[in-house]
Amino acid sequence: MKAAFFLCALFVAMRANEFAACLERHRLSVANEGTLFAVAIDRERLLVIGDSPLPKGWELLRYDPLAGLRLAKAAHTMLPIVLRDADRINEHKETALFDKSGISIVPARSIERQNGAAPVKNGWGAGTLLTSPCFGVTAIATDAGFIESEFLRRFVDSDQNGRFFWGDLGIRLNGFTVEFIDPFARESPLLAGDKLVSINGVSFNGGYDLERAILLLEPGTAAAIAIERGGRRIELQSPVYRRLGGFLFADTFLERLGIRFDKALVVCGVESVSGRTLPIVQNDRLISINGAQVAEDREARAALSAFKGQIRLLMQRSDFQFFINVDIDSYGF
Repeated sequence: MKAAFFLCALFVAMRANEFAACLERHRLSVANEGTLFAVAIDRERLLVIGDSPLPKGWELLRYDPLAGLRLAKAAHTMLPIVLRDADRINEHKETALFDKSGISIVPARSIERQNGAAPVKNGWGAGTLLTSPCFGVTAIATDAGFIESEFLRRFVDSDQNGRFFWGDLGIRLNGFTVEFIDPFARESPLLAGDKLVSINGVSFNGGYDLERAILLLEPGTAAAIAIERGGRRIELQSPVYRRLGGFLFADTFLERLGIRFDKALVVCGVESVSGRTLPIVQNDRLISINGAQVAEDREARAALSAFKGQIRLLMQRSDFQFFINVDIDSYGF
């Protein structure tokens, strides 16, 4: 029994040493500045996690407010990491987690995968690198949760300058079936109840794979979509919109009006859209839409789905409530 225990402990120590050999290499690839964490994706550019101001000498190239990602040019060169496909996580029995405190080894099967626009929170802090094997980073933890390499690569390799946008077809799904329609996606040919079969000729194993594929589409392009509607297969062309909700924030469809909500439907950002700004301020809370009480973003999407004409929002500010009427047609989406 003692011999078996010793061999087991020796094996664990050898595995720890094997991963620990990579720790110094990773330290040459990362930078920590207060709450800001950055990892080199090539010798000049850094993928930045956290909302702290960039250090002196760094240049902001691209930012994504939904996922909390920034791409910056560093003041000096660093040793780049390698982004590997997250699908390879399960090829290994173990994976390593690198963070400020050092290294942890966990069973690969304990790592949950990102689900569409919902990064999974596995309990590790922002800036943790998920690696398997040690030189291949498959995911990086942000405040939203672990964001996998395919999303990181899409952000890093994009031609979009300044603010970055994910793809959106103006729908929200329940599995493969369209459940909600974005009322601002006026040119979308999709209807509630449509079942998506393929996008650009590619079919999917599950609803999460389908949602991920939509996010990775390029806004401003068109996608070839095959659907089933009323027992018939139909081929459609759909515009690809900019995704404005989800990840760190609520996903209500009202984001197209320049309002950003947290998960409790409290306003955390307002910006101008089509030259107008709604009379809403930070910390206002959304109470109802067209008379329907809403306490979460799914209820907001249900109240707005395929709605046409005027939207009536009930908001609360401190101790009083007020209505805002919004004419969708006047925005010209």
